[in-house]
Amino acid sequence: PEGEKDYARRILEHFMPKAWRRAISKDEVNRKVHLFELIRPQCSTAESAMVEVLATVLSSPNMLYLTRSQTGVNPSRKQHLGGYDLATRLAIFLWCSTPDSTLLDLAAKGELHKPEVLNDQVARMLQDPRARRLSQHFVEQWLDLKILDFLTIDRKVRPQFDAELKEAMLEEPVAFFHEILRQNESLLNF
Repeated sequence: PEGEKDYARRILEHFMPKAWRRAISKDEVNRKVHLFELIRPQCSTAESAMVEVLATVLSSPNMLYLTRSQTGVNPSRKQHLGGYDLATRLAIFLWCSTPDSTLLDLAAKGELHKPEVLNDQVARMLQDPRARRLSQHFVEQWLDLKILDFLTIDRKVRPQFDAELKEAMLEEPVAFFHEILRQNESLLNF
């Protein structure tokens, strides 16, 4: 039915730009709506057909990989990142996540490349609680903190080593790195 097709289109137009971290063409949406129409007769509800279509959106290389937008320029020449590419890389680096609506809106308007806008966005993103993910992941890998997971709390072998100390040992380098990052301090502080 036409109502279900409109339902699918509305969901896809809302979901795909967030999942793929860029503007979506009408052709891309039309292909997914067509897929919905092909799958729908095999599903008991429009919602279950929509789940199948959304699974294809989530399993697409557009979702799984960082790709560079094709702008028709010579690929052998050094290129600047497009707005959506920059927004994606900022979000993945600073938040270990996808860009929020603010970044996507600035990318769509072509504003994100302006130095003052970019600086403001980086500062905003570093103040966001999601920025802690960068600190957590980076420091855990850098200092190989996973090794602490293998230390058992045995008061006979290490009388001063308890769960609270183990937690502090994991947290302190992350908190220190995060503060250096947030305050834009020198790497020499390490």
